[in-house]
Amino acid sequence: MTVAHPLVDLARDASPEARARLAAQTAELFLSDTSEADSPQVTLYGEVLARLYQYARQDVRAKLSAALAMCDWAPVDLVRELARDTFDIAQPVIAFCPVLDEEGLIDVVRTCGIEHRVCVASRDNIGEAVTSALIDARETQVIAALADNQSARITPDSFARAMDLVREDPKLTDALVSRPDLPASLVATAYAMAGRDARAAIAGRLPPGLEARLTRLASIVCIEAAHCQVDGGIGKELGQAVAAGVLAKPKVTSGQILGALVRGDRNQVLRGLAELLGLSGPALARRLTEGTTETLALVARASGFEIPTVRALHDVIATKKSVWSRDDERQVALTWMRTSQDAARQQLRSLLASS
Repeated sequence: MTVAHPLVDLARDASPEARARLAAQTAELFLSDTSEADSPQVTLYGEVLARLYQYARQDVRAKLSAALAMCDWAPVDLVRELARDTFDIAQPVIAFCPVLDEEGLIDVVRTCGIEHRVCVASRDNIGEAVTSALIDARETQVIAALADNQSARITPDSFARAMDLVREDPKLTDALVSRPDLPASLVATAYAMAGRDARAAIAGRLPPGLEARLTRLASIVCIEAAHCQVDGGIGKELGQAVAAGVLAKPKVTSGQILGALVRGDRNQVLRGLAELLGLSGPALARRLTEGTTETLALVARASGFEIPTVRALHDVIATKKSVWSRDDERQVALTWMRTSQDAARQQLRSLLASS
């Protein structure tokens, strides 16, 4: 028996025009059908549309995307076709459709453009396999979206690779390492890379009093990198990046000096400070050995250190030691308020020139 139906007649016509009309009419029937979501009829419509998708007009695709974006019963194959379409059509499905599973999202990441990847990176509750694929794309825009997506789950290995990718962008580095899920194994490295606000965010999640020890640990990470001693804990690429940063000019870095300070190596600290600041070693050593808290604060400020470093300088360098007091703390804070890093360097040059 011959079945008489307009759709059957269209299905017999293999021309692209007939296929486009068949896709449009099937979409109308699909979207207007009131049957249960798992009914054979709805399932059949979904299968037909997935097979005819390449023939569907843009307006039909857009209508399907809008209608299925929030549906938990949408046909999987059709949703995947929609997600791989042009960004305007794909965006609602990528952002919201619960049927678009991990496999489908990874397929979008690997086969589509950067707009699609940024959209995937912004989707709620994406899993570790998806974030790993996103980071593999090595695009800073994608990393920025991931940094803002607090619900995304990221493995420590993927986190380290992301940190390596954004290491030359301070703002993006801070956004990434400020995430609440920063792995414990990367805290010291992140702290070494981070700016002031991001460091405060990291320290704020740690037990009280740990920030000073974390500063020392971050310095040790830098020193080990400088001596090519970074192990696989932070990943080869990130370790090489830290090493490159520490070994870049100037030859002596703040991190190396802090490391010598932690070890109590007075002579190394004095030599390092003189080289870092471009000052006479003997003259600087004399000033620091006999100098005031203000002088120590100027040196720390000029070297780009944090306020807690001044007391460490006092304990390691000064030969005429006095008990560190609240007056010393106030003097250091006052120096920081009144003096920028450049101004501190100028004042030190003037002090040494007059001595």
